[in-house]
Order: sequence, then C-alpha cells, then structure tokens
Amino acid sequence: MQFCCRWKSVLAFVLVVVMGLTGCASSTNSSSAADGASDQEGSVRKRSRVRMELALGYFSKGQTEIALEEINQAIQTDVTFAEPLNVKGLIYMRLNNFKVAEDNFRKALQLSPKLFAVQHNLGWLYCQQGRYDESFQQFKQLLSETTYFEKPKTLLTLGVCQAKNGGLEEAQKTLQKAFELDSVSPVISYQLASVLYQRQNFSAAQFYLKRINESDFAMPESLWLGVKVERKLGNVTLANVLGERLKNRFPQSTEYEYLQRGQYEQ
Repeated sequence: MQFCCRWKSVLAFVLVVVMGLTGCASSTNSSSAADGASDQEGSVRKRSRVRMELALGYFSKGQTEIALEEINQAIQTDVTFAEPLNVKGLIYMRLNNFKVAEDNFRKALQLSPKLFAVQHNLGWLYCQQGRYDESFQQFKQLLSETTYFEKPKTLLTLGVCQAKNGGLEEAQKTLQKAFELDSVSPVISYQLASVLYQRQNFSAAQFYLKRINESDFAMPESLWLGVKVERKLGNVTLANVLGERLKNRFPQSTEYEYLQRGQYEQ
C-alpha cells in the first residue's frame, strides 16, 4: 500500500475498501450459440467495468458529479454487476448521504453476498452513523470469513470505530491484532499510538510513533502526536526535534499551527 498524500486523506480511503478491478473469468461451452452468449455477456461486463474505473478516477480527484454520471452508466450497462453499486455507495457515503449509500451497498450484496468490500464499507457506514452495535457485528462477521484476506484493514477500521465509541481498551486490542498482521502499515501504527496516548501509555505510544517518524512515512499527524508524547515523557529535546521537523516539512499544516500556539491538547 502506498501512502503518498496527507494522512487525513489516506485514512479516509483506508477505511473503505474499493474492490480490486480484476477481470471476469470466462467459461467455455460446446455450442457456438452458448459461446456467443458468453462473449456478449463478457463484453457487457467489460464496458461496465471501464465506466466504473472512470468513476473511481474522477472520485479520487474529487470530481463527484462526473463520478456519479459514470457510475450510473456502469450500473445501467450491466444491472447484474455488484461492484459499481459498491462504488456508488462509496460516493454517497463521502457526500454524507448515508441512506442512499446504504441502499446501494445492500443492492450490491443482493447481487453478490460474498463481496467482502461491500460488507466492510457497510460496517464503516454504520460506524459513521453511530450505529455501533451494528457496525461491530458487521466487522466481526466479515473477520470470521476464512477466505477474506484484507483482515488488517478491517481490524484497523474496527479499532478506529471502537475508539470513536469510547472503547479504548477494546480498540487497543483490535489495533494490536491489526499490527501483528501488518506491522509495516504506518496508518495502523499511528492509530494504535493514538489510542495508547489517550490511555496515557506514553512509552508504548512512543514505540509505534518512532517506527513512523524515523521513516519516509512521517506526516504532520504522526509528528505532532510524537511531540505530545515526548513532552508527556519529559523528553523536551526530542519534542523540539520533532517540532522542528514538523516546521521544516509541513509549515502549512494545521498541526504546525497547534505547535506555534502551544495548543498541546489538540
């Protein structure tokens, strides 16, 4: 996973799983008529997929209106294809239109009950609405699937949601499981450090933050949290070093504004 932009944006995309745009498997039939029908179906699915990829491209650039036009074309092109409905749900979730988002996620699951990306996104949708019990149940059901291979991402999202609900102890356990499965993810390390900081376990938070702040993945959020952790530990020199790094690398960031104002509780 590449982290080439601000973490606030990165996390927003980490918390929703967009399915891999894989090709459809083709089948062979003995009759030429069946072959023709299969080819025609593949062509329809391919056109729908191209529209979906265009929609994702516009969506990633913030061109929501065009993205919606393209994804509606994808859905109309192949009404049996679940993945465009998932993308439409993501777009409406970004627009905070949770009802329409949920409707599309549920339509996608009706077409493809084992489309794990949709199950994940539905869990995050519930979390954003404060429907925590439904959210936790959705995530835990997904994590129980033996053929689901994006478990670190879902554990990350579950942990964030548990913390949002005030369950810091549960969030710590969940994020530690995510870290065990994906120790190289800076987002997991940062979220775990954030929960540890809130639980006043500053030494443990320091451990996870060092992994980020001493790497190319250092970002304003991690550097700022590092400043606060080092101050709590009484390491003024280290706090100043991280503050200088924040100033030099991200002078326009909100976190640097907090540093300038001495707002260490932000």
